[in-house]
Amino acid sequence: VLWLVLLTVNSTAFAQGINAPTQANADSQISIQLEDIDNPRDFITIVAKGTAEGRYEEYAYTDGGSVTLFAPVNAGDYEIRWLGAETPYRTLTSAPLQVVATSAQVKAPESVGIGKPFELEWQGPNNPQDFVTLVPVGTAEGKYADYVYTNDGSPVSMTAPSTAGQYELRYLTGRGYKTLGKTALTVVDASASVQFQSPAGIGQTLEIQWSGPANTRDYITVVPASARDGHYNQYTYVSEGNPLKLVLPEKPGEYEIRYMTGDSERVLARAPLQVMAADALPAAAARRGGRGATAASAARRGTSAAKAAWRRGQAAVR
Repeated sequence: VLWLVLLTVNSTAFAQGINAPTQANADSQISIQLEDIDNPRDFITIVAKGTAEGRYEEYAYTDGGSVTLFAPVNAGDYEIRWLGAETPYRTLTSAPLQVVATSAQVKAPESVGIGKPFELEWQGPNNPQDFVTLVPVGTAEGKYADYVYTNDGSPVSMTAPSTAGQYELRYLTGRGYKTLGKTALTVVDASASVQFQSPAGIGQTLEIQWSGPANTRDYITVVPASARDGHYNQYTYVSEGNPLKLVLPEKPGEYEIRYMTGDSERVLARAPLQVMAADALPAAAARRGGRGATAASAARRGTSAAKAAWRRGQAAVR
Protein backbone atom coordinates (compact mmCIF):
# COMPACT_ATOMS: atom_id res chain seq x y z
CA VAL A 1 0.00 0.00 0.00
CA LEU A 2 1.44 3.31 -0.98
CA TRP A 3 0.52 6.17 1.22
CA LEU A 4 0.84 9.66 -0.19
CA VAL A 5 1.17 12.37 2.39
CA LEU A 6 0.66 15.94 1.27
CA LEU A 7 2.10 18.63 3.55
CA THR A 8 0.93 22.17 3.20
CA VAL A 9 3.29 24.88 4.50
CA ASN A 10 1.83 28.26 5.24
CA SER A 11 4.19 31.17 4.67
CA THR A 12 3.80 34.83 5.45
CA ALA A 13 4.96 37.30 2.81
CA PHE A 14 6.76 40.44 3.94
CA ALA A 15 6.62 43.49 1.70
CA GLN A 16 9.81 45.32 2.60
CA GLY A 17 9.78 49.05 2.00
CA ILE A 18 12.45 51.77 1.59
CA ASN A 19 11.70 55.40 2.27
CA ALA A 20 14.66 57.55 1.21
CA PRO A 21 15.49 60.71 -0.76
CA THR A 22 15.55 60.32 -4.53
CA GLN A 23 18.45 62.78 -4.84
CA ALA A 24 21.55 63.47 -2.73
CA ASN A 25 24.83 65.33 -2.97
CA ALA A 26 27.93 63.24 -3.59
CA ASP A 27 29.51 61.87 -0.40
CA SER A 28 26.69 63.19 1.79
CA GLN A 29 24.99 61.12 4.47
CA ILE A 30 21.58 59.66 3.63
CA SER A 31 19.01 58.56 6.20
CA ILE A 32 16.99 55.58 4.93
CA GLN A 33 13.77 54.56 6.68
CA LEU A 34 12.80 50.88 6.59
CA GLU A 35 9.41 49.19 6.76
CA ASP A 36 8.42 45.56 7.52
CA ILE A 37 11.77 44.18 8.63
CA ASP A 38 11.74 40.38 8.54
CA ASN A 39 15.40 39.41 9.03
CA PRO A 40 17.75 41.77 10.91
CA ARG A 41 20.65 40.26 8.95
CA ASP A 42 19.29 41.65 5.70
CA PHE A 43 21.27 44.70 4.63
CA ILE A 44 20.97 47.95 2.69
CA THR A 45 23.52 49.02 0.09
CA ILE A 46 23.87 51.67 -2.62
CA VAL A 47 25.13 50.52 -6.01
CA ALA A 48 25.32 51.99 -9.49
CA LYS A 49 22.21 51.49 -11.57
CA GLY A 50 22.48 48.26 -13.55
CA THR A 51 24.86 46.58 -11.09
CA ALA A 52 24.56 42.78 -11.22
CA GLU A 53 22.33 41.04 -8.67
CA GLY A 54 24.04 40.11 -5.42
CA ARG A 55 26.71 42.78 -5.71
CA TYR A 56 27.05 45.37 -2.99
CA GLU A 57 29.19 48.27 -1.78
CA GLU A 58 29.13 49.81 1.70
CA TYR A 59 26.18 48.48 3.63
CA ALA A 60 24.23 48.60 6.89
CA TYR A 61 22.16 45.84 8.50
CA THR A 62 18.41 46.18 8.83
CA ASP A 63 18.43 45.68 12.60
CA GLY A 64 16.61 48.93 13.28
CA GLY A 65 13.95 51.16 11.85
CA SER A 66 16.45 53.14 9.80
CA VAL A 67 20.03 53.12 8.52
CA THR A 68 22.47 55.83 7.48
CA LEU A 69 24.75 55.45 4.47
CA PHE A 70 27.02 57.74 2.51
CA ALA A 71 26.10 58.64 -1.04
CA PRO A 72 28.79 57.61 -3.55
CA VAL A 73 31.57 60.10 -4.26
CA ASN A 74 30.93 60.14 -8.01
CA ALA A 75 27.77 61.63 -9.52
CA GLY A 76 25.36 59.40 -11.42
CA ASP A 77 22.32 57.15 -11.20
CA TYR A 78 22.26 54.62 -8.37
CA GLU A 79 19.94 52.25 -6.57
CA ILE A 80 19.33 51.77 -2.88
CA ARG A 81 18.90 48.01 -2.55
CA TRP A 82 17.53 45.90 0.28
CA LEU A 83 19.41 42.59 0.00
CA GLY A 84 18.54 39.30 1.62
CA ALA A 85 20.82 37.93 4.29
CA GLU A 86 21.65 34.67 2.52
CA THR A 87 23.60 34.16 -0.66
CA PRO A 88 23.08 35.03 -3.47
CA TYR A 89 21.89 38.21 -1.67
CA ARG A 90 18.67 38.56 -3.61
CA THR A 91 17.27 42.08 -3.99
CA LEU A 92 14.07 42.22 -1.92
CA THR A 93 13.21 45.79 -2.91
CA SER A 94 14.99 48.87 -4.24
CA ALA A 95 14.61 52.61 -4.74
CA PRO A 96 16.28 54.96 -7.25
CA LEU A 97 18.86 57.53 -6.15
CA GLN A 98 20.42 60.31 -8.21
CA VAL A 99 23.78 61.50 -6.88
CA VAL A 100 24.61 65.11 -7.73
CA ALA A 101 28.20 66.38 -8.12
CA THR A 102 29.51 68.96 -5.66
CA SER A 103 32.39 71.43 -5.84
CA ALA A 104 34.54 73.47 -3.49
CA GLN A 105 36.70 76.60 -3.48
CA VAL A 106 39.93 77.28 -1.61
CA LYS A 107 41.45 80.74 -1.08
CA ALA A 108 44.91 81.45 0.33
CA PRO A 109 47.82 83.91 -0.06
CA GLU A 110 49.68 83.64 -3.36
CA SER A 111 52.95 82.99 -1.52
CA VAL A 112 54.26 82.25 1.96
CA GLY A 113 57.71 81.70 3.45
CA ILE A 114 58.99 78.25 4.38
CA GLY A 115 57.72 77.07 7.74
CA LYS A 116 55.44 80.06 8.14
CA PRO A 117 51.82 79.77 9.33
CA PHE A 118 49.13 81.09 7.02
CA GLU A 119 45.35 81.18 6.84
CA LEU A 120 43.15 79.67 4.16
CA GLU A 121 39.44 79.91 3.49
CA TRP A 122 37.28 77.24 1.92
CA GLN A 123 33.74 76.75 0.70
CA GLY A 124 32.39 73.26 0.11
CA PRO A 125 30.01 70.54 1.27
CA ASN A 126 31.83 70.02 4.58
CA ASN A 127 30.89 66.36 4.72
CA PRO A 128 32.35 64.21 7.52
CA GLN A 129 36.12 63.79 7.20
CA ASP A 130 36.46 66.27 4.27
CA PHE A 131 39.83 68.00 4.47
CA VAL A 132 42.17 70.50 2.80
CA THR A 133 45.70 69.28 2.07
CA LEU A 134 48.90 70.97 0.85
CA VAL A 135 50.83 69.01 -1.78
CA PRO A 136 53.52 69.76 -4.41
CA VAL A 137 52.20 70.59 -7.86
CA GLY A 138 51.94 67.39 -9.87
CA THR A 139 51.05 65.17 -6.94
CA ALA A 140 48.78 62.32 -8.06
CA GLU A 141 45.07 62.66 -7.43
CA GLY A 142 43.97 61.16 -4.13
CA LYS A 143 47.35 61.64 -2.46
CA TYR A 144 47.76 64.01 0.45
CA ALA A 145 50.34 65.47 2.84
CA ASP A 146 49.74 67.91 5.71
CA TYR A 147 46.04 68.62 6.07
CA VAL A 148 43.29 70.22 8.14
CA TYR A 149 39.73 68.96 8.47
CA THR A 150 37.00 71.24 7.15
CA ASN A 151 35.08 70.78 10.38
CA ASP A 152 37.79 72.91 12.00
CA GLY A 153 36.06 75.87 10.34
CA SER A 154 36.93 78.58 7.83
CA PRO A 155 39.29 80.36 7.92
CA VAL A 156 41.70 77.78 9.26
CA SER A 157 45.47 77.88 9.80
CA MET A 158 48.15 75.71 8.19
CA THR A 159 51.96 75.79 8.18
CA ALA A 160 54.00 75.95 4.99
CA PRO A 161 56.54 73.15 4.42
CA SER A 162 60.24 73.78 4.92
CA THR A 163 61.03 73.10 1.25
CA ALA A 164 60.44 75.92 -1.22
CA GLY A 165 58.51 75.30 -4.42
CA GLN A 166 55.16 75.29 -6.16
CA TYR A 167 52.30 73.72 -4.23
CA GLU A 168 48.54 73.25 -4.39
CA LEU A 169 45.94 73.47 -1.66
CA ARG A 170 43.30 70.84 -2.47
CA TYR A 171 39.86 70.29 -0.97
CA LEU A 172 39.45 66.48 -0.78
CA THR A 173 36.44 64.39 0.08
CA GLY A 174 36.76 62.32 3.24
CA ARG A 175 35.81 59.20 1.31
CA GLY A 176 37.56 58.47 -1.95
CA TYR A 177 39.87 61.51 -1.59
CA LYS A 178 38.35 63.19 -4.63
CA THR A 179 39.52 66.75 -5.36
CA LEU A 180 36.56 69.16 -5.35
CA GLY A 181 38.57 72.39 -5.61
CA LYS A 182 42.13 73.69 -5.43
CA THR A 183 44.35 76.78 -5.58
CA ALA A 184 48.05 77.44 -6.14
CA LEU A 185 50.51 78.41 -3.40
CA THR A 186 54.17 79.36 -3.83
CA VAL A 187 56.42 78.54 -0.86
CA VAL A 188 59.35 80.94 -0.81
CA ASP A 189 62.76 79.94 0.50
CA ALA A 190 64.55 81.69 3.37
CA SER A 191 68.17 82.41 4.17
CA ALA A 192 69.89 82.10 7.52
CA SER A 193 73.28 82.80 9.07
CA VAL A 194 75.28 81.84 12.13
CA GLN A 195 78.25 83.76 13.55
CA PHE A 196 80.53 82.92 16.48
CA GLN A 197 84.18 82.78 17.58
CA SER A 198 86.43 79.88 16.53
CA PRO A 199 88.38 78.03 17.81
CA ALA A 200 86.62 77.36 21.12
CA GLY A 201 87.31 75.17 24.13
CA ILE A 202 85.80 71.78 24.93
CA GLY A 203 82.66 72.10 27.09
CA GLN A 204 82.61 75.84 26.55
CA THR A 205 79.30 77.72 26.36
CA LEU A 206 79.49 79.37 22.95
CA GLU A 207 77.63 82.56 22.12
CA ILE A 208 76.10 82.53 18.63
CA GLN A 209 74.60 85.38 16.63
CA TRP A 210 72.06 84.19 14.10
CA SER A 211 69.56 85.30 11.50
CA GLY A 212 66.85 83.23 9.88
CA PRO A 213 63.10 82.68 9.58
CA ALA A 214 62.77 81.93 13.32
CA ASN A 215 59.92 79.50 12.76
CA THR A 216 58.49 77.42 15.57
CA ARG A 217 61.07 74.94 16.89
CA ASP A 218 63.89 76.12 14.58
CA TYR A 219 67.14 75.50 16.41
CA ILE A 220 70.93 75.76 16.26
CA THR A 221 73.03 72.66 16.87
CA VAL A 222 76.68 71.60 16.95
CA VAL A 223 77.64 68.39 15.13
CA PRO A 224 80.82 66.77 13.80
CA ALA A 225 81.81 68.31 10.47
CA SER A 226 81.22 64.94 8.77
CA ALA A 227 77.69 64.48 10.16
CA ARG A 228 74.92 63.98 7.60
CA ASP A 229 72.37 66.70 7.09
CA GLY A 230 69.48 66.26 9.50
CA HIS A 231 71.70 64.99 12.31
CA TYR A 232 71.87 66.98 15.53
CA ASN A 233 73.45 66.79 18.99
CA GLN A 234 73.38 69.57 21.57
CA TYR A 235 71.02 72.29 20.42
CA THR A 236 69.28 75.49 21.47
CA TYR A 237 66.00 76.79 20.06
CA VAL A 238 66.31 80.13 18.31
CA SER A 239 63.37 81.29 20.41
CA GLU A 240 65.84 81.40 23.32
CA GLY A 241 67.15 84.72 22.00
CA ASN A 242 69.78 86.35 19.82
CA PRO A 243 72.58 85.82 20.57
CA LEU A 244 71.89 82.41 22.06
CA LYS A 245 74.15 80.10 24.03
CA LEU A 246 75.16 76.56 23.09
CA VAL A 247 77.22 74.14 25.17
CA LEU A 248 80.02 72.58 23.10
CA PRO A 249 81.12 68.93 23.11
CA GLU A 250 83.73 67.61 25.54
CA LYS A 251 85.74 66.04 22.73
CA PRO A 252 88.16 68.08 20.57
CA GLY A 253 87.68 68.01 16.82
CA GLU A 254 86.25 69.64 13.73
CA TYR A 255 82.58 70.56 14.06
CA GLU A 256 79.85 72.61 12.39
CA ILE A 257 77.36 75.00 13.87
CA ARG A 258 74.10 74.57 11.91
CA TYR A 259 70.82 76.48 11.75
CA MET A 260 68.09 73.84 11.24
CA THR A 261 64.38 73.95 10.57
CA GLY A 262 62.25 72.52 13.33
CA ASP A 263 59.79 70.58 11.21
CA SER A 264 62.14 68.73 8.87
CA GLU A 265 65.71 69.18 10.17
CA ARG A 266 66.71 70.97 6.99
CA VAL A 267 70.02 72.87 7.20
CA LEU A 268 69.57 76.55 6.32
CA ALA A 269 73.04 77.71 7.37
CA ARG A 270 76.32 76.19 8.56
CA ALA A 271 79.79 77.33 9.59
CA PRO A 272 82.92 75.41 10.72
CA LEU A 273 83.99 75.32 14.35
CA GLN A 274 87.25 73.97 15.76
CA VAL A 275 86.86 72.65 19.31
CA MET A 276 90.15 72.34 21.21
CA ALA A 277 91.34 71.36 24.65
CA ALA A 278 92.00 74.37 26.84
CA ASP A 279 95.78 73.81 26.83
CA ALA A 280 95.77 73.62 23.03
CA LEU A 281 93.93 76.90 22.39
CA PRO A 282 96.00 79.72 20.93
CA ALA A 283 97.34 81.85 23.74
CA ALA A 284 95.44 84.97 22.68
CA ALA A 285 92.20 83.03 22.41
CA ALA A 286 92.76 81.39 25.81
CA ARG A 287 93.18 84.80 27.42
CA ARG A 288 89.82 85.80 25.90
CA GLY A 289 88.10 82.64 27.19
CA GLY A 290 88.48 80.69 23.97
CA ARG A 291 87.36 83.41 21.56
CA GLY A 292 89.30 83.39 18.32
CA ALA A 293 88.54 84.38 14.76
CA THR A 294 84.93 84.72 13.61
CA ALA A 295 83.36 81.85 11.71
CA ALA A 296 80.16 82.64 9.86
CA SER A 297 77.75 81.32 7.27
CA ALA A 298 75.18 83.49 5.58
CA ALA A 299 73.39 81.36 3.01
CA ARG A 300 71.69 78.07 2.32
CA ARG A 301 73.55 74.85 1.70
CA GLY A 302 74.31 74.22 -1.93
CA THR A 303 74.29 77.87 -3.06
CA SER A 304 77.37 79.72 -4.22
CA ALA A 305 77.00 82.11 -1.29
CA ALA A 306 77.03 79.19 1.14
CA LYS A 307 80.22 77.82 -0.40
CA ALA A 308 81.83 81.24 -0.18
CA ALA A 309 80.80 81.52 3.48
CA TRP A 310 82.35 78.11 4.10
CA ARG A 311 85.64 79.18 2.52
CA ARG A 312 85.67 82.36 4.60
CA GLY A 313 85.09 80.35 7.76
CA GLN A 314 87.88 77.95 6.93
CA ALA A 315 90.24 80.82 6.27
CA ALA A 316 89.26 82.39 9.58
CA VAL A 317 90.02 79.19 11.45
CA ARG A 318 93.46 79.04 9.89
